[in-house]
Amino acid sequence: MGGLVSAQEAENARGGLDAVVSTCGLLGGGIDLNNYQLDGEYALARLLAPGEDIPLVGYASPADGAAAATRLVSLATTARGTAAGRARVALGTALLNMPTWSATQATPPTDAEGIARAQFEWFTAAAPFIMPARHFIELSAGGNASWNAGVDYAALLARSPYRETVLDLYRAAGLDPRADLADLTRHASIRADRAAVADLTRSSTLTGRLDVPMLTMHTLYDQLAPVEFENRYAQQARTGLLRQSYVARRGHCAFTPSEQIAAIQAAEHRAVTGRWDGTATPQNLQRAAVALNLGDSPAFIAFRPGPLVSHRRLWIE
Repeated sequence: MGGLVSAQEAENARGGLDAVVSTCGLLGGGIDLNNYQLDGEYALARLLAPGEDIPLVGYASPADGAAAATRLVSLATTARGTAAGRARVALGTALLNMPTWSATQATPPTDAEGIARAQFEWFTAAAPFIMPARHFIELSAGGNASWNAGVDYAALLARSPYRETVLDLYRAAGLDPRADLADLTRHASIRADRAAVADLTRSSTLTGRLDVPMLTMHTLYDQLAPVEFENRYAQQARTGLLRQSYVARRGHCAFTPSEQIAAIQAAEHRAVTGRWDGTATPQNLQRAAVALNLGDSPAFIAFRPGPLVSHRRLWIE
């Protein structure tokens, strides 16, 4: 959660920092992180193996999370062999906010099946990391700080940038998504521990109230910290202290040295002069990175991410 920590430092600088560059940050905070991951994992488990009790929270060890991840990946891989399975996997990976261009695809897909395949491939790569990692978040918070009891899954999908992809695949399979979404809503029963929610709220959430200028960096296709987190933070931090930048590349924190240096130079300019002066625009960041002549193909780009699909209504014991 390094990008989240650096953003927290920008909100609580106390005179110790002049500016911050936050890279690939989980800017919605730890609770949003756990909740959107739970939503996607629950959808896959419930729709692909409704009679099987796959543990999604409360892991006693990372091995428990790894075993659950292995099972979900296996279920999703098998399900992709049918039209109905591809539709249901697409629903789960859409709720997981998975990227839409995978390492096996030569160009970014624009069709529903291509996007769904990319999200599935990113899920198979990410699940063995994100599900065992839940154990360490729960260990730090003193319990499970995520929930889905009371969540309306139709409302979640309605907010997703990938809604049309999911609906296209459901139509192709001759399935009614309303039935699956109602089933997910009806059976959602995981509740959070009150003390763990309070702890994670204290330790890993953001307010949007910046003390010092902050420039964020995000790759467009990040399987561990969805680029949509930038949208969430922009809604909080409506201030001239914030600038956000994007790099057209696949992978988590996959920045080149020239991109990182150009971002630091822009933040330094703001700290020294008190003005951004356009240094943090995509064009000027790209120009500055190219001028470093490091031979690493910088790829700053103008971009506006869609909304992060997560839920925030609190249901706890």
